[in-house]
Amino acid sequence: MERMMENLLLVEKNLREKHVQTATVIRTQSAGMVAEIKNQAKEIRETATSQSQKIKVVSEADYTNTIETARGSGLKQLYTSLGINSTEHKNSFDYLKTLRGLANVHLTVDFQQRIAGNV
Repeated sequence: MERMMENLLLVEKNLREKHVQTATVIRTQSAGMVAEIKNQAKEIRETATSQSQKIKVVSEADYTNTIETARGSGLKQLYTSLGINSTEHKNSFDYLKTLRGLANVHLTVDFQQRIAGNV
């Protein structure tokens, strides 16, 4: 009887050891899977960040191009409608328009002296 109990105890110990080994293998595999999934998530996040930065840069360039094209077209129409043909007059107009857009500049014109300047 004692021998039979020892055999049963040995069988149970062997089963327990198998279960411990199986659990260790499963834990190791799970840890590997977790690491792989985290790596994939990191790659996806980095790819998405890269793509979003590219989209932002391209859209900013398109925006600037659209604005400058519209500005050039508008100035061309303005110069034509005002009869401004010489480059000198166009440059003067652009300069005055730029000055007018500055908050810290106040334009005055003295018709007696024929000068324009800041006050």
